Amino acid sequence: MKDWIRNRYVIRDYIEYFLIYCFGGWLYESIWCDVIYHRRGFLNRGTLFGPWLPIYGIGFFIILGIFRLLKIKKPWTVFIVGGLIATIAELIASYIMDKTVGGFTWNYSTYFMNYKGRVALVPSLMFGLLICLAICVIHPAIVKFQNKYKDNRIHNIIFIAVFALFIVDLICRIWLGPNFKG
Repeated sequence: MKDWIRNRYVIRDYIEYFLIYCFGGWLYESIWCDVIYHRRGFLNRGTLFGPWLPIYGIGFFIILGIFRLLKIKKPWTVFIVGGLIATIAELIASYIMDKTVGGFTWNYSTYFMNYKGRVALVPSLMFGLLICLAICVIHPAIVKFQNKYKDNRIHNIIFIAVFALFIVDLICRIWLGPNFKG
């Protein structure tokens, strides 16, 4: 019985990581990219209707796995390796999107040191910074919070509500189409 309870918390924790990083990616894209950097005003940059971008949740698990495998912990190393991994992933994703849907949803052609508008220096540095912040600061804080409030009823209710909204959003996206317009 104790193993089931422990496994239930592990599953909940990983789903919670996913949702937090999906939300963090949405914040980055919607606020930093559009409001601050491009000065276009607020746009919901997600393909879903809620405040989450699943690619950031998936990307975090990949990054976390690589960093644990390579035992990378020093902030400068996290920054450099994280930026390189994100840049390579973005480049590969742009070619996959080109072949499957006829184009990719970003264009860095006006950025300094860009490669065919697919990758550029400033986004690579931003991804390196975000990954360093996530691995060295945010993730340890999330783990500490989860351990402290593991049995907290309010924490669990909020988690279930947010996860249910995410699942409903995924299902609605199938019928209503994507939300991203910009």
